[in-house]
Amino acid sequence: MQIILIAFLAGTVLWLTYWVLVRPIILDSVQNEYRRMRSELDWSIINGLPNSQSLPAKELANDLAYSDLIRWNSIGQAFWVHFTKRAEIKAAVEKEREIFQSSPSWILTMKERDEELTVKASLANSPLWWFPIAVMLVGAIFSRRIAIWWSETKVAAKEIRTEKFPIAAGV
Repeated sequence: MQIILIAFLAGTVLWLTYWVLVRPIILDSVQNEYRRMRSELDWSIINGLPNSQSLPAKELANDLAYSDLIRWNSIGQAFWVHFTKRAEIKAAVEKEREIFQSSPSWILTMKERDEELTVKASLANSPLWWFPIAVMLVGAIFSRRIAIWWSETKVAAKEIRTEKFPIAAGV
């Protein structure tokens, strides 16, 4: 009985340490990166970089405008939206592919970084999903289908953040 109590207390202390100390640091770093990306995009428009006024740049600016909502994303919400709104997610993936297919490399790099940061914040908010996600990503190495499914889930996480699916975001 004492071992169970000690294990419970140790688990509780570790969980609270993560939730109070580690998670805010991760989310703050993600928000700082988003601020840097927004200012870089703004300076690209001010300096008149090629394609800085194009549709992909405007779409990226629209996505980055919702970056403060990452504190409330979770990977469980992304999975839920991906399963319940499958057609909408596939349409969003195709729309993004059309919009960004002929973009310059600096826009594509920022778009990929946006997806990475969204997933990073979602995973920081969902530590219980880490092990199943790790197993799934190992499966993605060997299966193209799992890799496509994971990329669609990343788009679902971004769609939640941009409030295109407000019910899933708890709004």
